[in-house]
Amino acid sequence: MNCDAHNEWVVEQLRIAAQVKIFTDEHTPRSRFSRILLPESAVTDAMKQHAYVGGVDVSYSLITNVAIAVYVILEVPSFEAVFVEYEAFEVEQTYIPSFLAFREIGPLQRLIEKQTTHYPQWTPIVILVDGNGIFHSRGAGLACALGVTTGLPTIGIGKTLYQIDNLTKDVVWRGIDKSLMDATRYLSSLEEEEAEEDDQHQNVDESDYWIRDNEWISGEPKQQEVGFERFSSQERRQMVEKLVSSSMTCSESNKRTSQLHGLAIPLYVPSHGILACAVLAHGQRRQPTQTPIFVSVGHLISLEQATQWVIAMSVFSRIPEPVRQADLRGRALLRAKEVLKG
Repeated sequence: MNCDAHNEWVVEQLRIAAQVKIFTDEHTPRSRFSRILLPESAVTDAMKQHAYVGGVDVSYSLITNVAIAVYVILEVPSFEAVFVEYEAFEVEQTYIPSFLAFREIGPLQRLIEKQTTHYPQWTPIVILVDGNGIFHSRGAGLACALGVTTGLPTIGIGKTLYQIDNLTKDVVWRGIDKSLMDATRYLSSLEEEEAEEDDQHQNVDESDYWIRDNEWISGEPKQQEVGFERFSSQERRQMVEKLVSSSMTCSESNKRTSQLHGLAIPLYVPSHGILACAVLAHGQRRQPTQTPIFVSVGHLISLEQATQWVIAMSVFSRIPEPVRQADLRGRALLRAKEVLKG
């Protein structure tokens, strides 16, 4: 990429970022919250009313320069596809970190506009995007660009960590492991309290569902978990299993918590603020995952709402179902094209 093109893209990203609308969460504290997430009323109410939720993904061939953009709309809570459309296109640009949107926005935008024009009855209340939202160096990831250009609420789903400033992989993993340990200890303490005080805590304030450490996972050097060693993969899996087991025990008592749906830990970048949540221990119909995904606002939604939607949609995998379906269909279409070509 030449200097002029780079500068033009940066200007366009700043323009997109300026138009992104982020809704404010009413009770999210400015601290790291390892929240034992409960179903959020707006999400559960929408699902009871048979809502439509969209998902987009782009699959790339490993042997040709062809890619396939897929747009899927699922009806929830059945998770049946009511709309599937795709567009094959030739990849004209190599992947450049932080500029993914310029390679994928065109076909994805056309797919969504085709649906809203010809099948408006299936327009989703939110679209989950395989790509970051404001969790981006200029606050303008693919989910932001898609939300701004279509005018629809979008959520960014990062399958791997996007590193900004000092928010490195090591810092994030240590923070995640510390939160896992804190959450497990918290639920264990509830089990002990409920065994000793069986008739207390009948009316518990919502704040009891928060674990407060007066800090968040931060790229700020003075707040990094320097003295905390990362878990091994096996230790992390055991910690997640213990957390899930404890949550089930506590939920059976129907007092201070409910069965675990997932943990969300905010990621704080000193120069930008809280930009995303690392989400793990989610996946409703399979073993809860120890591998996080990174959820961020795309457009017209709050971070907690986005996180709740992602966890509610993660029924068969750590990847929310609309994005997973788009990915699976895109890969299948690519394989079919490659077989025909070969």
